[in-house]
Amino acid sequence: MHRVMSQRPDKTVKLTGRHDFEKTLLGLRRDGYQLINLERHEHSFSSVWYRKGISMFGRGRTHVTMVVWENEEDGDSTTVLSWRL
Repeated sequence: MHRVMSQRPDKTVKLTGRHDFEKTLLGLRRDGYQLINLERHEHSFSSVWYRKGISMFGRGRTHVTMVVWENEEDGDSTTVLSWRL
């Protein structure tokens, strides 16, 4: 986890819909990701997902995605951070 968090994410997406957190989690599960961590905070949830894939040259590649849901005054927001290692 420290190796992942020490790098900048390859992709960051901020969503503001009502059910984006649930839709994102279901999509990750459908795409073959496995849940490795789920944490509840005072006003948010965070989950970390991973999957192993194959790169263009046949070497293994790991995909890690963190999904953070936050309850804010102006509505809910979901942030999706993705890394390729």
